[in-house]
Amino acid sequence: QAYRIRYGTAIFMTFSPDEAHNLLMVRLSRTRRNDPVWENPKRKAGRRYCDMDDPKLIDTHDGDVVFALSVDDVSGSLPTHDQRRRILATDSLASVEGFRVMIELTLQHLFGMNYCPNCPNCNSFSPCQDLFGSSARAEGGIFGRVDAVFTSIEAQKSTGSLHAHSQVFVQCLHQFHPLWEVAKKLEKDFRENNGRVFDEYLSYKSHVTRQVYASDQEIIATRLDEVEKEWPEYSSRTHMIKTPAYLQSSPYDFCDFRNGRDSSGVEAEGEEWLRRHLNDDVEQLQMMKQNHVHLRNEETNKREPLSACRSKENPRLCKGNYPRNKWLVDRPIILC
Repeated sequence: QAYRIRYGTAIFMTFSPDEAHNLLMVRLSRTRRNDPVWENPKRKAGRRYCDMDDPKLIDTHDGDVVFALSVDDVSGSLPTHDQRRRILATDSLASVEGFRVMIELTLQHLFGMNYCPNCPNCNSFSPCQDLFGSSARAEGGIFGRVDAVFTSIEAQKSTGSLHAHSQVFVQCLHQFHPLWEVAKKLEKDFRENNGRVFDEYLSYKSHVTRQVYASDQEIIATRLDEVEKEWPEYSSRTHMIKTPAYLQSSPYDFCDFRNGRDSSGVEAEGEEWLRRHLNDDVEQLQMMKQNHVHLRNEETNKREPLSACRSKENPRLCKGNYPRNKWLVDRPIILC
């Protein structure tokens, strides 16, 4: 409540990293090589990953970055899905430390905030906040400029995995204005600017909460059938444990803009980057992590809700109204 009084209205965000596909946590695990636990035949293979520098982080032949060797050699160089689970079960502190590191990196590099491990106590000697009490960096982050974040860390009831619920205080129109005042400003904007602010809000909404696939629906339907065959563990897939090559490259020199050079090549490079990002990277993650799964019945060839999401009134229907095909629209809209 104190944060809301000081920083206004926040947006709510849940941060839930996947331990099973998180090699940072495996990298942070520390176990003695002569620990008796490795004498267990099922855990013996994990001995090779207990050193400080294992699994190693290097580039693959195609520029992708993974822990160990190329993606073609992953089966022999990376800990398997089961091995990763056993390693973290042996050294559960590694998952806690890995979660902490990911939270700190997210605040700095995704939210665009000044942050240190001593926040907010650092204000007494080397403050991350400016004179106005904001921790936002000048360039902001994925949500815009964020003044502050309040986070509550919880553990999953079933697996014990950590996740974070955050109140993110973004600098925006409704941060300190009540709804009636926001409505008046939007009415004035429609009269004077043909709804420019309204359109910008909808554009922002579609940017920060991507709820569509980049590919056509027919292509997605085919891909989902293949992806869902490995649900829920996706143990043989490496997409979530590597960094694509295009995220590592620096395709142009920022000096080109300052020198007034033709920027058409830069724009084309940006369009290609965005296409690869949405079609090859984001889409894969959406299908594995943002898809509400209803497995297909092999006898009827129809999708059926899982037991946990069946409606009490009609067990053949999903209580969350999935799939929400009738809800689909071409662009964001205001409901109320």
